[in-house]
Amino acid sequence: MWCGTWTGGLGYSQDGRKFKLLDETKGVKVSAFMEMGDSMFVGTANGLSYFDKNSLERGILSKFPSRRKIKDLFYDSKNRFWVGSQQQGLFLYDYQNDKSLENGIRYRSKSNKDGGLNSERISKIVEDHQGNIWIGTYNGLYVFNQSDSTFTRKDNIESGSFPSVIVLSLLTTETGELWIGMPGVLIKTKVDNGNIEILKTFDAGKGLKNDYITGVTADKNENIWLSNTSGIATILKENEAIVNLTLNQDNAYAMNINSYFNDGMHIYFGSSNGFFYFDPLQIDPLDSAPGLIFNNLKIDNKEVGVGENINGRIVLDQAMPFTKKVKITNLESIVTIGFVPDDFRDQANL
Repeated sequence: MWCGTWTGGLGYSQDGRKFKLLDETKGVKVSAFMEMGDSMFVGTANGLSYFDKNSLERGILSKFPSRRKIKDLFYDSKNRFWVGSQQQGLFLYDYQNDKSLENGIRYRSKSNKDGGLNSERISKIVEDHQGNIWIGTYNGLYVFNQSDSTFTRKDNIESGSFPSVIVLSLLTTETGELWIGMPGVLIKTKVDNGNIEILKTFDAGKGLKNDYITGVTADKNENIWLSNTSGIATILKENEAIVNLTLNQDNAYAMNINSYFNDGMHIYFGSSNGFFYFDPLQIDPLDSAPGLIFNNLKIDNKEVGVGENINGRIVLDQAMPFTKKVKITNLESIVTIGFVPDDFRDQANL
């Protein structure tokens, strides 16, 4: 398992618990990485570099510091290597014939000229079911025209304009859907031969607890899983019902932009407080009431610790979740019991 961090570099682990840091990436912000054969390409704030996965002790084999602030890496079905940056636009390489990445094409902002990208800030690169390349930027959504290597902007179309020009995340499906995550909305669209049609939008007004969408993926049952700046939500394939999932009682976990991975069995989301992973098929999104876990006890606004003497007696002889009975007397004026549900669903109505 590989894990990129905000300023702690790139780590790897055999068991997903104990990580070892690649020394060359220490203190570096890692925004993207991608395996390609025996090579691991790493996009950081300092540029693009790659390692030999089988000989990590050799360290970095090559650096491309001129490509700074890398935000996304993508290898498409035509063996083209796409590199999106934050300030230098989009790079395209023929990796099969140019493994040194010396002869790439750079696509930069053309100040709204026809056929160009109108943004230097690339957020996400994906390929749809027909082989079309879609580019999400901080100034619109674009499709790459294979015939003449130009781009067509697609966020202002006949079926409606997008609520924002900022594209944070993209997901394509085998059935021709393109899901677009933006600040304030998730958009479900249908794409065909480079054309796009808006089918539905999902935002706070329609049930999302938080609609600043930072990542989008799907499970084997075609349910959509998305991350936002306060947790995770899922949109059910069957009826497009929204189920908000929270990760703690304070709802304090902000999910990082495009910090997710789906290996077909588990989905991983990276947050400001570490990463989380789960088997989506093991999570029951139905509306049945969850069980409760009592996780703390306060007496007179002070949390009670295990073995702590309160008013001349021990109230808790073991942690609150394992305590079957608590004895309260008239000496205690205010008693507060904290709880969480025994699943990840929204706690707003508990």
